[in-house]
Amino acid sequence: MTALRLTFYIYELRITLYVQRTMSFDFHHDQERYWRMQYRCAQEYIIPFLENSCNIRLRGKSVLEIGCGEGGVIAAFYDHGCSAVGMDISEGRLKKAATLAAGGHPRDIRFACVNILKPEQTTAWQKQFDLIVMKDVIEHLPGHREALGHIAKLLKPQGYLFLSFPPWYMPYGAHQQMFDSNLKFIPFTHLLSRERFRALAQRFGERQAVIDELAGLYESRLSLTAFKKLLREVPFRVIFKKFYFINPMYKYKFGLPPAAQPAFIGHVPIICEFITTVAYCTLQLKNSN
Repeated sequence: MTALRLTFYIYELRITLYVQRTMSFDFHHDQERYWRMQYRCAQEYIIPFLENSCNIRLRGKSVLEIGCGEGGVIAAFYDHGCSAVGMDISEGRLKKAATLAAGGHPRDIRFACVNILKPEQTTAWQKQFDLIVMKDVIEHLPGHREALGHIAKLLKPQGYLFLSFPPWYMPYGAHQQMFDSNLKFIPFTHLLSRERFRALAQRFGERQAVIDELAGLYESRLSLTAFKKLLREVPFRVIFKKFYFINPMYKYKFGLPPAAQPAFIGHVPIICEFITTVAYCTLQLKNSN
């Protein structure tokens, strides 16, 4: 077991060193470039995952993306023949999303500034959607069970929820790639205590707003084990799950080909926690009539 664990640590380190040598993380500051990355990931991986692995026919369906940011993912769903709504808590990002959605050809996507954790803001949206998409969002939300309870109310009967997230124990489980200094190239720094993580980031001269945002993920710490427990407490059943060694987004960020995990890794939870860079999961409302 020790030798196997060491092998996977070396595997993750090799990926990190490759990224450090060959690529920058400037796309986090280039909204248009990041929009294209998100669009292609949704078009080439998320939509096929939903249609082929989960047997969901998407054309003509009403789709909501929660935490849509600049809107690349929801634009791909619109172009695939879905009616589309994007929600975010940042008005600035939503304005940019509307601008980017209009580029190339007009898209009739509705964008709304809504905090889904506040029920009074979501009343008008209840039972409106066939599918809700949350890409790299749930790990930012406090109170996962309560949040998914609110989200369930926005779905039509037999509605679906797609989630993707980087598990807490993966090399960049706190999104350290968002840092500006060389600290962004160092994996597993989030396994320090929150106080030491903050101190380290400050020593490297990171922006306080970014430090606060990433340190906030310590409230969530959504590991695969925690996610498995969460699924027993929410009004959803699992349709299909898929874990990746190499996140499909790394294809567009770093030129790394996506790699799904073989099934046997799932039987070794401790290894799975550390080497899964993203989890894809589709849920469906329970007891839907």
